[in-house]
Amino acid sequence: MENFNIEKNIPIPEDIRGSSSQRPWHKMEVGDSVFIPLKENDNAQRAKNRLQQSTRTFCKKHQPDWKFVLRYRLEEETNENGGFQEVSGIRVWRSA
Repeated sequence: MENFNIEKNIPIPEDIRGSSSQRPWHKMEVGDSVFIPLKENDNAQRAKNRLQQSTRTFCKKHQPDWKFVLRYRLEEETNENGGFQEVSGIRVWRSA
């Protein structure tokens, strides 16, 4: 039988992945949107799936009547030279 060291009063860390503060869903009003650029070497479908799961979980836990719509987008972003560059990402709208 293994011996385990049982410890008391160790605080539970906040789960960063499940934290509602990681995404701005709670701040959004109907008609608001946010563009989330894809990270380098990120798979677009997997990124969209993660965001869809994030919005579903948020709604289930906090706002069951809210709805979000997600779309792949290619948007222009200002670069450090003052010019524009196209960035792939996912735009999330709060629709209800």
